Amino acid sequence: MRLLAILIGLWAHQFTEHLDAYRGANRISNYIGWIRRRAVHLHVWDGPLGLALVVGLPTLVLALVQYGVAGWLLGLVDAALGVAVLLFCFGAGGLDERIASFLDAWEQNRLDEARSIAVELNAEPEDSTPASDLPWLLVRGLLVQSYERILGPVFWFAVLGPFGALLFRLSYALRDHVVVNEQDQPRLTRSALVWAHLVGWLPARAAALAFGLAGSFVDALRGWESVAGASRGANRVSLVGAGFGALGMEDRNAPRESVREFVHDARALVTRTLMIWAAVIAFLTLAGWLA
Repeated sequence: MRLLAILIGLWAHQFTEHLDAYRGANRISNYIGWIRRRAVHLHVWDGPLGLALVVGLPTLVLALVQYGVAGWLLGLVDAALGVAVLLFCFGAGGLDERIASFLDAWEQNRLDEARSIAVELNAEPEDSTPASDLPWLLVRGLLVQSYERILGPVFWFAVLGPFGALLFRLSYALRDHVVVNEQDQPRLTRSALVWAHLVGWLPARAAALAFGLAGSFVDALRGWESVAGASRGANRVSLVGAGFGALGMEDRNAPRESVREFVHDARALVTRTLMIWAAVIAFLTLAGWLA
């Protein structure tokens, strides 16, 4: 049933714009803020307990629900729960619309608009990036977003079910929150960053390997190895290195006249990677290794 839920979730994600108000990042931010106000009052916010409240509490509740409804109506309730959780974890909005907007802005020389879209996808303060490097920045954001919004949740959903996908989503949401808002809470920040790295270590490397299978495998390994010593954001750096290698591109070397082709190649790489993951999950399900 997990394979069925994944396939339905990926298909339905293209047609669920009306749900964006309920699954946007602001919803999770509001939830984190609600937990923060109460945890600060109890003096348990700055540290692992703050992490446990934000990530562990809802994940535990969902795990209990997941195992409580297991097998209901021949597994259809399991599948429905899985689709609902995946659609929430995939987040609001689609990548294709933002890619199209970037390309229009780039080709019409509206560089401020193009920069805004590329920076948004990366979720990092990259506003000093030279204009000539904006296509590279966009593709970097595409690779990162495809992993953090789609591949990561799908990986842990296949392994653990719905609560695994939610665990990944909340872990990365809290990581993004503390980097921006909790500089004065060092223990919480350290806990959230370490936890997100641990949760993301395996799916990031599985995604990097799949990028190689979907593109140039030798170049993907070379790109991966070239950043093997990175410490800050190691999962993201490894993923991006493998992705650019799979595309046969060195960082920041997309000529302006081939930007549309460069971006479309990157989008196609992500699509092929998802197909590879679906095939692997199907094989493991048929072999009885996954539910």
